[in-house]
Amino acid sequence: MIDYRHSQVSASLAALALLAGSPANADELCAELVLFEKADLPSTGEQARWIELHWQGRWMDLKSGWGLACISSDEVAARLCSFVVKNTSYEFASNFPERILACHGYVIPNGIANWRGEVDVEMASDRWHKLVIDLGERSEDSGAVRYVSVSDETAGGNDIEYSPIAPLPSDEDE
Repeated sequence: MIDYRHSQVSASLAALALLAGSPANADELCAELVLFEKADLPSTGEQARWIELHWQGRWMDLKSGWGLACISSDEVAARLCSFVVKNTSYEFASNFPERILACHGYVIPNGIANWRGEVDVEMASDRWHKLVIDLGERSEDSGAVRYVSVSDETAGGNDIEYSPIAPLPSDEDE
């Protein structure tokens, strides 16, 4: 005889584990992404908007410190940067690109380490969105993610779409 009580408990625990792993602000991130993606693009030659989120330092390095820094192309991107810095885990860096992709219907397995890649997230009628992920071992910081919204007219011709993510300038460089 099969004891179904055990499988019901296991299923309940699995559901709780899934809920516990879900970011509380997933819907808010999706709403912020929509504002970023739908806003009129800048009229600059590249017709692109982007953010780069950088993980600085090493987790729990009390001597040198650690944290997130975000750079942006314009005011609309700066709004997304502000939200992202306040609502992104330093410890679990891969959650951020996973959350962006989840907002667009992608399902990504958990536990991706040293994640590097590029994803054409969505092709809209007049623009497309690209996610560039570099969460591998980097000598300058602990990883970075770039999210780009670019005009269909200039897509493929922008340096920001294809350039490797550079380290943030240090105070010494300024």
